Amino acid sequence: MSLIISVFTSLTDALLDVGEKLFQPKNVVITCSKSGKMTTSLVHYWRDKVLAPNALKKCLLLSDAWTGQSDEKIYKKVPGCKRLPIPKKTTDRLQPLDVFCNRKMKSIIRHAYDRVILAQLPISTSTRDNVCPLRMACQRLRRQSSRGLQNGR
Repeated sequence: MSLIISVFTSLTDALLDVGEKLFQPKNVVITCSKSGKMTTSLVHYWRDKVLAPNALKKCLLLSDAWTGQSDEKIYKKVPGCKRLPIPKKTTDRLQPLDVFCNRKMKSIIRHAYDRVILAQLPISTSTRDNVCPLRMACQRLRRQSSRGLQNGR
């Protein structure tokens, strides 16, 4: 078993061209959306930029029950990919990334923001160039967590 160690991040921005303005690590795919919410077109973009290039011959995709990503036609373009939906209202207990990674990441991000605000540090927590390195640090934690998942810990 192996996990895809690649991150898809959609940032809120009226300008959809992230171009050269943004720090962009190799294993992070960054895009923007006007609303800041996931859309079906972003699911297609994720499929093409993250899932398809990294999927093995057989791929099991666990995803939540959101209707924008539940159409099986979306995954037909990834040979050998089988999608299993996580039942509604159980994501926080059953989705592996929520259980093993996102809780840690959210906690670290909250602590970092709190530290900046409480210490009145001269760091803008709203600029992408400051948010992306923080997400990279969280990505390192995800890798450690995924190793634990692969080793049965």
